[in-house]
Amino acid sequence: MRLDSTYKIYSVEGENVILQPLVDGAMSRVVGFNESSLFLWNGFQNVDFNADDLVQALLSEYEVEESVARADVDGLLAQLRDNGLLIE
Repeated sequence: MRLDSTYKIYSVEGENVILQPLVDGAMSRVVGFNESSLFLWNGFQNVDFNADDLVQALLSEYEVEESVARADVDGLLAQLRDNGLLIE
């Protein structure tokens, strides 16, 4: 899988977000990123990866249990899928 790199993360009032314009003049959707999800988004641009790659990256960067890293990755991947930010 890959991240949809056509979207960029912006810092808005201290929050890291992707602004997704919706069709038919609807308001934009805002997708927020915490520190670890921002780390993964920035580190895995333009490369193929799987969930285990993301888990290993979190374990290398942060002092966290593998079960916590896996739960975070599962949540992030679900958020990315739900918002069309993941290419599979």
